[in-house]
Amino acid sequence: MNRKWDVFGRTADVIGIVGAVVAMLSLLVDAPVQQVMMAATLSVIAVTAAAAAWVQSRQLHSAAEETVQARRVIGALDRFANAVDHFKRAHQELPADDSEITPAAAQGFVNQCEMACIDAASAMKDLTGQDCRVVLQEIYSVDTPDGPRFAVRTIATSDRGGPTGEGTVDWVDENTDFSDLVGGEGIFFCEDLRDAIKNGYRNSHWTPAKLKEWAQSGGYPYLATVVTPVRARRKTDRKWHCEGFLSIDSKVSGAFDLSTVKPLAAALASVAYTGLSRYTAIKTKKNMSERVRPGEDENVIDEQQVPIEEAIDRRARAEDGRGHQVQGH
Repeated sequence: MNRKWDVFGRTADVIGIVGAVVAMLSLLVDAPVQQVMMAATLSVIAVTAAAAAWVQSRQLHSAAEETVQARRVIGALDRFANAVDHFKRAHQELPADDSEITPAAAQGFVNQCEMACIDAASAMKDLTGQDCRVVLQEIYSVDTPDGPRFAVRTIATSDRGGPTGEGTVDWVDENTDFSDLVGGEGIFFCEDLRDAIKNGYRNSHWTPAKLKEWAQSGGYPYLATVVTPVRARRKTDRKWHCEGFLSIDSKVSGAFDLSTVKPLAAALASVAYTGLSRYTAIKTKKNMSERVRPGEDENVIDEQQVPIEEAIDRRARAEDGRGHQVQGH
């Protein structure tokens, strides 16, 4: 229902009531008692009718808003269902065995993941009324001179044509959201990253120069964000195995209701895990991931990967070895 016409209608009612009261008061000067009583009665009837119409209008307005919201939710759930379907199709693009991923299969996997992100972003826009972006990223370990180190790379994004960070290494330990999730947190949620920055939030893409520029222009790439780990419990030890992250963000602060977005993001991340874990496992077996070469720029990568679990063990052993060396001295 149009709020403007609702306001006009209520204003007309008020004018009518005021007119009736004024007319009744004017009769008090020299009109007979019967006319005054009749005018008072009519005024009371007019006020009662206007009040009843006002209440009914508010009820109809609320019902109309609830109907619109229900349609938005239904549309959002339909798009979420499409996103789930695309993540399933992404898994089907990959070989069923451990054979090498062909370029066509790899592109098919990425395309389906991108369609899933686009549908998920549309669903979030239906729910929030704000433009949203959804990004799927994989986590991998980089074999550095100081031992294995975790990094993140974008697989797909709903922001077609936007920056993906391709050709660079985004370290987990340089990003607060990723490091918290790798450390065991179930979700990273922030309503306004400008406040989080004041409290120590780190983002490897948000350099001091860019932050200064955005503070003056207001051109932050996003302010509200929800990041969910793409993970599952392993059957062997029931520990969480994280393959990546699913991020949902908006340029509008406070765009997300955590009670709504958390279960939806977790459901999407759970579906994405099957394909992403398969994609990573095959690449790992074929030595198709990355390692920074000693003495080279950290943004230059080598095609050799250390599996995540092995990276954790190797880092622990390296730190333990350094501890023994210190004690020996």
